Amino acid sequence: MKKNILLVEDEEKMLASTSLVLRMAGYDTETAKDGQEAFDKIMVASVKGKLYDLVVTDIIMPNVNGIELIKRINHGKLAIPIIVTTGDGSKKTLVELIRQGCVDYISKPFEAKDLLESINNLFYKRFTRVKQNVQGQGQLFCDSITGLPNIELFLSKLSSTIKSAQSNKHKLAVLCFGMDRFERVNSGLGCGSGYKLLNIVAELLKKCIRNEDSLAQMYSDAFVIIAPYLQNQEDAALVVKRILNAFKRPILLKGCEIFISFSVGISIYPCDGEKADNLMKNANSAMEKAKWRGGNNFQFYKLEMNKYSFDRLKLENKLRKALKQNEFVLHYQPLVDIRTGKICGMEALLRWSCPGLGSVSPGEFIPVAEETGLIVPIGQWVLRTACRQNRIFQKNGFPPIRLAVNLSVRQIQQGNLFETITQILNETGLDPSFLELELTESILMHDVEETVKTLSKIKSLGTRLSIDDFGTGYSSLSYLKRFPIDTLKIDRSFIWELTTNPFDAKIIKAIIAMAHSLDFRVVAEGVEKEDQMAILMDCGCDVIQGYLFSRPVPAENFAKLLQGKHRVKVRAIEKLK
Repeated sequence: MKKNILLVEDEEKMLASTSLVLRMAGYDTETAKDGQEAFDKIMVASVKGKLYDLVVTDIIMPNVNGIELIKRINHGKLAIPIIVTTGDGSKKTLVELIRQGCVDYISKPFEAKDLLESINNLFYKRFTRVKQNVQGQGQLFCDSITGLPNIELFLSKLSSTIKSAQSNKHKLAVLCFGMDRFERVNSGLGCGSGYKLLNIVAELLKKCIRNEDSLAQMYSDAFVIIAPYLQNQEDAALVVKRILNAFKRPILLKGCEIFISFSVGISIYPCDGEKADNLMKNANSAMEKAKWRGGNNFQFYKLEMNKYSFDRLKLENKLRKALKQNEFVLHYQPLVDIRTGKICGMEALLRWSCPGLGSVSPGEFIPVAEETGLIVPIGQWVLRTACRQNRIFQKNGFPPIRLAVNLSVRQIQQGNLFETITQILNETGLDPSFLELELTESILMHDVEETVKTLSKIKSLGTRLSIDDFGTGYSSLSYLKRFPIDTLKIDRSFIWELTTNPFDAKIIKAIIAMAHSLDFRVVAEGVEKEDQMAILMDCGCDVIQGYLFSRPVPAENFAKLLQGKHRVKVRAIEKLK
């Protein structure tokens, strides 16, 4: 039976990468983002009569730190070995860890092989004894859910296939298939349905691969295939396309149609590596790139992907310093009443000028901030700074307008968002009615019950709530009824072809009619042309935002817009009346 390891780490990127390495080494892993979540999982497991084989925990974490977690485990007399990973290497900490009975200590930053060596040393003798005494040793190398070979057996098979390719002078491909948004099935239908879906997917993959191919389970929602006897890259692409085509039909599960898509990474022997671990690493890098591109696509490994990974790490390091060094600034884009041409609101948009990198696009650094959890302190800074600036505009005699600020899923998951917003409103003196918080549809789908409770509390303050990028996510009436929403912001993708695609105009009209029937205000994003505005006005849109009026500008320039020194384009509106 595979060992089950609980990883406890508040840095999401490190948590994900460490979990991947351990899964590739044949271990089962579960994760927790702080000591409280970890201890809750340990207690649930103990009630079920199942203990984790190992806990690997960081020390410095929010809520309950690593030392407190260790004390709770010891106090509960739970015989679980503990390995600590931390950047705090002080003598005091080391003495405390020894006193608490930790089996090992690894200093950050560390390489994956260091952690693996520590874990393997802990389990090696016991694992060897079990391996020698179990008849039918294949069970040790099979996934417990799908019955597919696990990564340990796969790597052994890959090594032997590479030797054959060397002898016969042919190419082979390693194909990493990561299921897109598998967690939605687990959260929506329950873990049991998730396991059943994995079995169905595994059976379909078995039917799709060629006789000479080898299939294995890389980790819970990812599979890996060896495709030998290839002449070129195009042959590998054909294998992938055939598999992807087989999954275009929905899978029926608990009466629901589930559509499966994959992010696929491809590495080719010998050009992308001549050893099993290198080919696996490079195929996995290509799969991550496919996920980054939005999923449902495949990517061949390229050498520059290593540079991409290095650049991302470099960006992350600089991002960690940016807040302390005051490198962020807010720009504001006006929201304009389509009937009067007057500014009726503004959206705060984050900008970053980084020494050494120059101006960094939000599309580049926001995802990194999300992955690392830095979006939480950055989001608090944005909210505080924007509220303070709106209050300054009011004190300077400008007519009060509503401020829109984007929220991230990480901010909602923190659990103290209501308290944070209340504190910032009190600090800045901004009336809650002049604050509107924007959320995307995908954010609303994370832990729906808790999100509804959180948003209802925030709404009770008098703030307003809007759905940003409407039309790109679920777009379901059922969730619109459940959440206390005031505004729909139609995604710019519907506006771009509004004048050339009659179908987009029909969609816009239907969205606006539906929104008004639910008493929602409608904002159209990305308006750049007067004829777009004409159609929106004819459809009954309320508010417009886009380059036709103004790009996002610094606070001092926005003050000039409020003064009327840079007039918003009203002439076009006058023509349309």
